[in-house]
Amino acid sequence: MDTFADNQRPPSPTSWEVPSWLSRLAAIGWRVLVTVALGIFAVEFAIYLSSITLSILFALIAVATLRPFSDRLHARGWGDSKAAAGTLGLALLVLIVALVLICLALIPALIDLARNLHAGLQRLNGDLAAAKVPAVAVSLDQVIQQVEDWLSQQARAMVGSLIGVATILTLGLFLTFYLLLDGEKAWDIGLSGLGDWQRDRIRDAGQEAMRRAGGYVRGTAVIASVDAVASFVVLMLLGVPVAGPLAVLVLLAGFIPYVGGLFAAGLLLLAGLAVGGWPTVLVLLLFVSIMMVVEHRWLGPFVFGRTLNLHPAVIILALLVGFTTGGLVGMFFAVPTIAVLTTITGAILEVLGSGGAAGAQVHGDIPAWLDRLARWSWRLLIGIGLVWLGIAIVGQLGIVVGPFVVAVTLAATFLPGVKALERRGWTRGRASLVISIAMWVTVTVLTTLSVAALGAPLADAVQGAMTGGTQADGSLPAGLAGALGQLSGLVGSGILGFIASIVGSLAALLVFLVIAALLSFFMLRDGDQAWAWLTSHLGGWRRTEVTLAGDGAVTILGGYMIATGVLAVFDAVTSYLIMTLLGLPLALPVAILCFFGGFIPYIGQFVTSMIAFLIAIAFGSTQDVVVMAIWTAVLNIVQGSVIAPLVYSRSVHLHPAIVLIVIPAGGTLAGILGMFLAVPVVGIIFAVWRHVLAAVGEVPPPEPAGAEAAAPAVVPQAPT
Repeated sequence: MDTFADNQRPPSPTSWEVPSWLSRLAAIGWRVLVTVALGIFAVEFAIYLSSITLSILFALIAVATLRPFSDRLHARGWGDSKAAAGTLGLALLVLIVALVLICLALIPALIDLARNLHAGLQRLNGDLAAAKVPAVAVSLDQVIQQVEDWLSQQARAMVGSLIGVATILTLGLFLTFYLLLDGEKAWDIGLSGLGDWQRDRIRDAGQEAMRRAGGYVRGTAVIASVDAVASFVVLMLLGVPVAGPLAVLVLLAGFIPYVGGLFAAGLLLLAGLAVGGWPTVLVLLLFVSIMMVVEHRWLGPFVFGRTLNLHPAVIILALLVGFTTGGLVGMFFAVPTIAVLTTITGAILEVLGSGGAAGAQVHGDIPAWLDRLARWSWRLLIGIGLVWLGIAIVGQLGIVVGPFVVAVTLAATFLPGVKALERRGWTRGRASLVISIAMWVTVTVLTTLSVAALGAPLADAVQGAMTGGTQADGSLPAGLAGALGQLSGLVGSGILGFIASIVGSLAALLVFLVIAALLSFFMLRDGDQAWAWLTSHLGGWRRTEVTLAGDGAVTILGGYMIATGVLAVFDAVTSYLIMTLLGLPLALPVAILCFFGGFIPYIGQFVTSMIAFLIAIAFGSTQDVVVMAIWTAVLNIVQGSVIAPLVYSRSVHLHPAIVLIVIPAGGTLAGILGMFLAVPVVGIIFAVWRHVLAAVGEVPPPEPAGAEAAAPAVVPQAPT
């Protein structure tokens, strides 16, 4: 009886507790989930900004490849700028020569190459059918056809995205120069918040990762070149008529490990079968086998050394991931990227772990690096979600945010004028009213004249540039014909569409300007009082930090607008003068385009100057074209490399490489307005982020921040 009663009793509380294995699994699980979630967001954001991502990857790989040559020039006594420019110039010369040779050898002979491969495929199908394996022949025919269709789609996609390709290459080359010049400083800035051993550990791992990536690219280029030359010689000896194009394909395929080699070998065998039958195939098969043995046993270890210590399975998986995310381009970037990640991961885990050991543990057997990474990850995800919510709300209130942003920008720009009048004894209201009236009379007059000048003349100017691009195609190498014309056509149609949308909504533009004018007046007159009221809800040191942040933001924004306006006027005036002196038409609309394009640093000035150059090709003489080409090159080099970096480094305290990155990123996120606001917004963030984080934190800032409070006019300068 007692036994039965014991069995009917409810279980003790301890038996209902969560099992230890489940508790431990959950503890590890949530950390892994938030870390993976942050990684997925980073990858998706990088894919969304694919042009920026590919440009940065291109620059990093180029720097890793060219760094030894730059170091040799340094050892010979060359300065930083001279060594970086010399290294990049030599690399560009080699790249341009290689591309021209590839285009001359491959593109004109594509039809003959396709016919040769098709003949080889037909012979293979016939031989397989004669051998009583028709099903295999049909399947092979279908596979080859699918491969041909896929390659055609990839080629059409590349041609259809000429602007994107040009943007990636141009931005990547500029970033390469600045990384060669200031790469070490960038490392120091990025690691400045770490301790001594942590900084040294990551720096050493980063240098080793760059060494491996650069060694891989250089070694791959050497091996691919050897394969291409050897293939060309053997094909010529065998009498294959398309030896040159096939050698080029072998060279290009050599940059994709394993998969590229198999693809190139298949093309060689098909071409040999079409020309000489199975005896030629056997000779080529023997040649391919010998080359594989030579590369694996001697050439590969000699060229690569210890630069690439990856298992073949890892390389194949990396190629699959790269192809899934970026197609052929992704496959090219996959191996050096995974080489860098595998090299630097250990150092990162050591830094994240406690006591400098990656195997340190907390909460039982949970690694310390995972715990710390997870705690950072979920907080960053919440911060990102908050920012995303703010952006979404702003996007839904565009009719309010647009005039407000313009009003804030103009108020910050003309605030020094109001203060100058106040120092002369004017009241704040009177000074604000006079400055606002003068400002908006100027804006209205410029807008009216611009709309009047950018009607039919703008269409003529853009059409002339498109005509010049088409005419310039005639001087390009065979196979590149049409590229410049298509590029200028895409740019021209985009400009025409943008201007047409503005002209077609003049009523909305007028309302926009009136609202922005009223807001800017009230901000000039009452902005200080409004800001004081907003910060009055904060107390003590938090109010000081927020006030410093606000003052720095206004100073940065105003200085940037003034500097950009000066550069835009310089571009417009010089464009008008050179075109007028040469007797070219459409000087005024092009000058106006140069003025507005000047407010988009680097990119806007480059595009508008190229329009002037293409108009010279369409309407000018040979002498005019030469003069305009020299002027365009000098203007872009001098302003892009000397004037603009100096101006922007002083006005927004940003390195030119950061300016080049944030402009296309702003365009992807918010169109023309994003390109216009990207630089000042990032400049403001760089200048005030320390004050904002200090105000949000729980601990008052150290004494140096109090020293800054004594002189609020000084804006902290971001390191460059």
